[in-house]
Amino acid sequence: MPSVSSVVNDLQGRDRKRFGRSTADELELGIMISPDLLEILACPVCRKPLVLRGEDSLKCNECKRVYPIRNGIPILLEPEATIEQL
Repeated sequence: MPSVSSVVNDLQGRDRKRFGRSTADELELGIMISPDLLEILACPVCRKPLVLRGEDSLKCNECKRVYPIRNGIPILLEPEATIEQL
């Protein structure tokens, strides 16, 4: 019978594959937003598409809001956004 820790490790490995999670080594190299996710993301304020800006933010070219990406998760909350000045 397998140990509890081996079952947990196996399940965590499956979750990484299923949910596209990276290993710790890959996290150190930077986290990318998948093109499929980027295609459906929209600005919560004006509902226009967002574009990836570097590895740490998403920008709305319509209202100029820039939303942070933290630990690979886009933070699409209006109070967290900054407005880029021209």
